[in-house]
Amino acid sequence: MGPWQLLPLAAPLAFLRMGRYGSGMTQYQVVAEGETVLRDGTIKLHGPAAFEAMRRAGRLAAQTLDALAPFRCKPQRPSSDPQPLPYLDSTANRSGGAYDIELEVWLQTTEMQKDGLAPQLLSQSNFRDAYWTLSQLVTHHTVNGCNLRAGDVLGTGTLSGPQAMQGGSLLELSQGGQSEIMLDNGELRTFLQDGDTVILKAYAERAGARRIGFGECRGTLLAARTP
Repeated sequence: MGPWQLLPLAAPLAFLRMGRYGSGMTQYQVVAEGETVLRDGTIKLHGPAAFEAMRRAGRLAAQTLDALAPFRCKPQRPSSDPQPLPYLDSTANRSGGAYDIELEVWLQTTEMQKDGLAPQLLSQSNFRDAYWTLSQLVTHHTVNGCNLRAGDVLGTGTLSGPQAMQGGSLLELSQGGQSEIMLDNGELRTFLQDGDTVILKAYAERAGARRIGFGECRGTLLAARTP
Protein backbone atom coordinates (compact mmCIF):
# COMPACT_ATOMS: atom_id res chain seq x y z
CA MET A 1 0.00 0.00 0.00
CA GLY A 2 1.48 3.35 -1.05
CA PRO A 3 0.90 6.85 0.36
CA TRP A 4 -2.76 7.84 0.82
CA GLN A 5 -3.78 10.24 -1.94
CA LEU A 6 -7.22 11.26 -0.60
CA LEU A 7 -7.01 11.78 3.14
CA PRO A 8 -9.95 13.37 4.98
CA LEU A 9 -10.57 13.84 8.68
CA ALA A 10 -13.36 12.79 11.01
CA ALA A 11 -14.67 13.99 14.39
CA PRO A 12 -16.01 11.11 16.51
CA LEU A 13 -16.16 10.38 20.22
CA ALA A 14 -15.16 7.17 21.94
CA PHE A 15 -15.90 5.41 25.21
CA LEU A 16 -13.16 3.95 27.39
CA ARG A 17 -14.05 1.21 29.84
CA MET A 18 -12.36 1.77 33.20
CA GLY A 19 -13.94 -0.86 35.47
CA ARG A 20 -14.13 -4.63 35.43
CA TYR A 21 -16.57 -6.41 33.13
CA GLY A 22 -20.00 -6.56 34.68
CA SER A 23 -19.85 -3.22 36.50
CA GLY A 24 -22.42 -0.51 35.82
CA MET A 25 -22.55 2.13 33.14
CA THR A 26 -20.98 4.67 35.50
CA GLN A 27 -17.71 2.81 35.03
CA TYR A 28 -17.41 4.15 31.47
CA GLN A 29 -15.71 7.36 30.47
CA VAL A 30 -16.44 9.49 27.42
CA VAL A 31 -13.32 10.58 25.59
CA ALA A 32 -12.71 12.93 22.67
CA GLU A 33 -10.96 11.08 19.88
CA GLY A 34 -9.37 12.34 16.68
CA GLU A 35 -8.87 10.11 13.69
CA THR A 36 -7.89 10.49 10.04
CA VAL A 37 -9.58 7.49 8.44
CA LEU A 38 -11.15 7.59 4.99
CA ARG A 39 -14.65 6.25 5.53
CA ASP A 40 -16.21 6.69 2.13
CA GLY A 41 -15.47 7.65 -1.46
CA THR A 42 -13.32 5.98 -4.08
CA ILE A 43 -10.72 4.74 -1.60
CA LYS A 44 -11.73 2.85 1.51
CA LEU A 45 -9.47 1.86 4.38
CA HIS A 46 -10.40 -1.39 6.08
CA GLY A 47 -8.64 -4.01 8.17
CA PRO A 48 -4.93 -3.35 8.70
CA ALA A 49 -5.10 0.06 6.98
CA ALA A 50 -7.79 1.33 9.33
CA PHE A 51 -5.96 -0.01 12.39
CA GLU A 52 -2.74 1.65 11.18
CA ALA A 53 -4.54 4.97 10.74
CA MET A 54 -5.88 4.83 14.29
CA ARG A 55 -2.49 3.80 15.69
CA ARG A 56 -0.74 6.73 14.03
CA ALA A 57 -3.44 9.41 14.25
CA GLY A 58 -5.56 8.62 17.33
CA ARG A 59 -5.53 11.05 20.27
CA LEU A 60 -7.44 10.73 23.54
CA ALA A 61 -8.52 13.25 26.20
CA ALA A 62 -10.81 11.87 28.91
CA GLN A 63 -13.66 13.07 31.09
CA THR A 64 -15.70 10.90 33.47
CA LEU A 65 -19.42 10.37 33.13
CA ASP A 66 -19.91 11.80 36.62
CA ALA A 67 -18.41 15.10 35.43
CA LEU A 68 -20.66 15.04 32.35
CA ALA A 69 -23.86 14.20 34.27
CA PRO A 70 -25.17 17.83 34.17
CA PHE A 71 -25.06 17.67 30.36
CA ARG A 72 -27.29 14.66 29.87
CA CYS A 73 -30.19 15.39 27.54
CA LYS A 74 -32.95 13.77 25.56
CA PRO A 75 -31.79 11.96 22.39
CA GLN A 76 -32.76 13.61 19.09
CA ARG A 77 -34.17 10.52 17.32
CA PRO A 78 -36.91 11.50 14.81
CA SER A 79 -40.34 10.41 16.07
CA SER A 80 -41.18 9.06 12.61
CA ASP A 81 -38.27 6.58 12.67
CA PRO A 82 -38.72 3.00 13.90
CA GLN A 83 -38.29 2.84 17.66
CA PRO A 84 -35.40 0.84 19.19
CA LEU A 85 -35.94 -2.79 20.12
CA PRO A 86 -36.72 -3.41 23.81
CA TYR A 87 -33.14 -4.32 24.75
CA LEU A 88 -32.00 -0.89 23.47
CA ASP A 89 -34.82 1.06 25.11
CA SER A 90 -35.43 2.36 28.62
CA THR A 91 -37.11 5.29 30.33
CA ALA A 92 -33.72 6.63 31.45
CA ASN A 93 -32.34 6.45 27.94
CA ARG A 94 -35.35 8.19 26.40
CA SER A 95 -35.22 11.04 28.92
CA GLY A 96 -31.47 11.54 29.34
CA GLY A 97 -29.42 9.06 27.35
CA ALA A 98 -27.68 11.66 25.18
CA TYR A 99 -24.92 14.12 26.08
CA ASP A 100 -24.74 17.78 25.08
CA ILE A 101 -21.09 17.86 23.99
CA GLU A 102 -19.92 20.35 21.36
CA LEU A 103 -17.36 19.14 18.81
CA GLU A 104 -15.21 21.49 16.73
CA VAL A 105 -12.84 20.82 13.83
CA TRP A 106 -10.22 23.49 13.01
CA LEU A 107 -7.72 23.58 10.15
CA GLN A 108 -4.47 25.49 9.76
CA THR A 109 -2.60 25.08 6.47
CA THR A 110 1.11 25.63 5.90
CA GLU A 111 0.36 28.93 4.15
CA MET A 112 -1.75 30.08 7.08
CA GLN A 113 1.09 29.31 9.46
CA LYS A 114 3.59 31.19 7.27
CA ASP A 115 1.30 34.24 7.15
CA GLY A 116 0.63 34.16 10.89
CA LEU A 117 -3.05 33.35 10.42
CA ALA A 118 -5.01 31.56 13.12
CA PRO A 119 -6.64 28.17 12.43
CA GLN A 120 -10.06 28.27 10.74
CA LEU A 121 -13.17 26.58 12.08
CA LEU A 122 -14.38 23.99 9.55
CA SER A 123 -17.11 22.17 11.40
CA GLN A 124 -19.11 22.32 14.62
CA SER A 125 -21.40 19.47 15.63
CA ASN A 126 -22.85 18.03 18.83
CA PHE A 127 -22.97 14.55 20.36
CA ARG A 128 -26.66 15.01 21.20
CA ASP A 129 -27.45 14.60 17.47
CA ALA A 130 -25.97 11.08 17.39
CA TYR A 131 -28.50 8.47 16.30
CA TRP A 132 -27.48 6.02 19.06
CA THR A 133 -26.65 6.85 22.68
CA LEU A 134 -23.64 5.67 24.68
CA SER A 135 -25.63 3.02 26.57
CA GLN A 136 -27.21 1.74 23.34
CA LEU A 137 -23.80 1.35 21.68
CA VAL A 138 -22.36 -0.55 24.62
CA THR A 139 -25.48 -2.69 25.05
CA HIS A 140 -25.60 -3.65 21.37
CA HIS A 141 -21.87 -4.48 21.37
CA THR A 142 -22.17 -6.79 24.39
CA VAL A 143 -25.64 -8.31 23.84
CA ASN A 144 -24.26 -11.40 22.10
CA GLY A 145 -21.68 -12.06 24.82
CA CYS A 146 -18.77 -9.99 23.50
CA ASN A 147 -17.16 -8.67 26.68
CA LEU A 148 -15.74 -5.20 27.20
CA ARG A 149 -12.73 -5.20 29.48
CA ALA A 150 -10.79 -2.44 31.24
CA GLY A 151 -8.93 -0.40 28.63
CA ASP A 152 -11.25 -1.27 25.71
CA VAL A 153 -12.19 1.71 23.52
CA LEU A 154 -15.48 1.80 21.61
CA GLY A 155 -15.82 4.56 19.01
CA THR A 156 -19.01 6.22 17.81
CA GLY A 157 -17.92 6.88 14.26
CA THR A 158 -18.18 10.31 12.66
CA LEU A 159 -20.53 12.67 14.50
CA SER A 160 -22.43 15.11 12.30
CA GLY A 161 -25.47 17.38 12.64
CA PRO A 162 -28.38 18.27 10.38
CA GLN A 163 -26.88 21.54 9.08
CA ALA A 164 -24.26 21.94 6.35
CA MET A 165 -21.67 23.37 8.77
CA GLN A 166 -22.16 20.34 11.03
CA GLY A 167 -20.59 17.76 8.74
CA GLY A 168 -18.22 15.73 10.90
CA SER A 169 -15.78 14.86 8.12
CA LEU A 170 -14.23 16.42 5.05
CA LEU A 171 -16.09 13.87 2.95
CA GLU A 172 -19.38 15.37 4.11
CA LEU A 173 -18.22 18.98 4.01
CA SER A 174 -16.89 18.57 0.45
CA GLN A 175 -19.73 16.25 -0.67
CA GLY A 176 -17.41 13.36 -1.30
CA GLY A 177 -14.65 15.53 -2.73
CA GLN A 178 -16.90 17.05 -5.41
CA SER A 179 -17.24 20.52 -3.83
CA GLU A 180 -14.12 22.46 -2.87
CA ILE A 181 -14.05 24.24 0.49
CA MET A 182 -12.90 27.85 0.24
CA LEU A 183 -10.75 28.87 3.20
CA ASP A 184 -10.62 32.45 4.42
CA ASN A 185 -7.16 33.00 2.85
CA GLY A 186 -8.31 31.81 -0.57
CA GLU A 187 -6.94 28.27 -0.41
CA LEU A 188 -9.13 25.35 -1.48
CA ARG A 189 -9.52 21.96 0.16
CA THR A 190 -11.42 18.78 -0.52
CA PHE A 191 -8.98 16.51 1.32
CA LEU A 192 -6.06 17.16 3.65
CA GLN A 193 -2.72 18.11 2.16
CA ASP A 194 0.83 17.71 3.45
CA GLY A 195 1.57 20.25 6.16
CA ASP A 196 -2.07 20.74 7.20
CA THR A 197 -2.64 20.89 10.95
CA VAL A 198 -5.97 19.54 12.24
CA ILE A 199 -7.24 20.60 15.66
CA LEU A 200 -10.16 18.81 17.33
CA LYS A 201 -11.89 20.36 20.35
CA ALA A 202 -14.74 19.14 22.54
CA TYR A 203 -16.51 20.74 25.47
CA ALA A 204 -19.81 20.80 27.35
CA GLU A 205 -21.34 23.95 28.78
CA ARG A 206 -24.70 25.28 29.89
CA ALA A 207 -26.07 27.88 32.30
CA GLY A 208 -25.69 26.89 35.94
CA ALA A 209 -23.03 24.22 35.35
CA ARG A 210 -19.26 24.32 35.26
CA ARG A 211 -17.84 24.17 31.74
CA ILE A 212 -16.21 20.80 31.03
CA GLY A 213 -13.47 20.74 28.41
CA PHE A 214 -11.58 17.93 26.74
CA GLY A 215 -8.59 20.08 25.80
CA GLU A 216 -7.58 19.85 22.17
CA CYS A 217 -6.19 17.14 19.90
CA ARG A 218 -3.72 18.56 17.39
CA GLY A 219 -1.89 16.77 14.59
CA THR A 220 0.07 17.81 11.51
CA LEU A 221 0.04 15.74 8.33
CA LEU A 222 3.60 15.01 7.22
CA ALA A 223 4.67 14.00 3.71
CA ALA A 224 5.07 10.28 3.12
CA ARG A 225 8.59 8.96 3.35
CA THR A 226 10.19 8.07 0.06
CA PRO A 227 11.57 4.52 -0.21
